[in-house]
Amino acid sequence: MKTFQQSTLLIVLISFFASAFTVETFSDFTIKVEGIEDRDLMREGLALSELALMTIGTNVENMRVDAFEISLARGSRLVSPTKPVQGNSFDLTTYAELARPGDRFALKLKVIKAEEGKSPVNKQFYVTFPVK
Repeated sequence: MKTFQQSTLLIVLISFFASAFTVETFSDFTIKVEGIEDRDLMREGLALSELALMTIGTNVENMRVDAFEISLARGSRLVSPTKPVQGNSFDLTTYAELARPGDRFALKLKVIKAEEGKSPVNKQFYVTFPVK
């Protein structure tokens, strides 16, 4: 009997939390790099010669990128330590000497979503894009 009650409680909690949060999609984020603002970086990536100031935004009202962590990876290894960034922009030329075609940038976005009358909710999203 106790196992049935625990299982029922677990199902109720999962249902509650699943309905309490909406899941944003990657189309809710924009990653722009100076000079190639119209390119979809997550699909097309960027060339070494295109490394410039990157800005991350959102397409969702009341949601903003508060901070993020950026890493440059090659295969399954990091090329350099993860860098924490406050705000929503970063100069990718910092990685110009380290990056090679085939590498990828990995971002851990720290997003704040504030809805009217509710406490702000902190969320994290992971995004990668390749270096061509």
